[in-house]
Amino acid sequence: MQIPANVTLQAWRNATWTEVFELADGAVPLNLTGWDFDLQVRDQPGQTGTALLNLGLGSGLTSAGADLLAGVLNLSVAESTMNGITGNADPAEPRVLWYDLKAPSPGGVVSLFLEGQLLLWNGVTR
Repeated sequence: MQIPANVTLQAWRNATWTEVFELADGAVPLNLTGWDFDLQVRDQPGQTGTALLNLGLGSGLTSAGADLLAGVLNLSVAESTMNGITGNADPAEPRVLWYDLKAPSPGGVVSLFLEGQLLLWNGVTR
């Protein structure tokens, strides 16, 4: 059984959220050819219903060409989308959200790669 890495991420409501994930099996980069990744952001783990963010390949997540072979997955969410998520009532503190990144392999085995908190900061400049 694969245990997902627990990583706290940070994003700002007034900026594009970008991340670069380098996925590997030990020290060997994972060939992402044929994988179909999904990343959801929710208020709490295990929550059902509509996710605050629902990203997939071609919709916030990209990997192509040499990145596929090197295990590199890129995330990019527009500022307008991030600004659409309500921030924390206390502007000095982030809103604590939860995410995970999972994918079925070309063989059909579903793996969970990453999970953890997403700290969403309000930001200042508008």
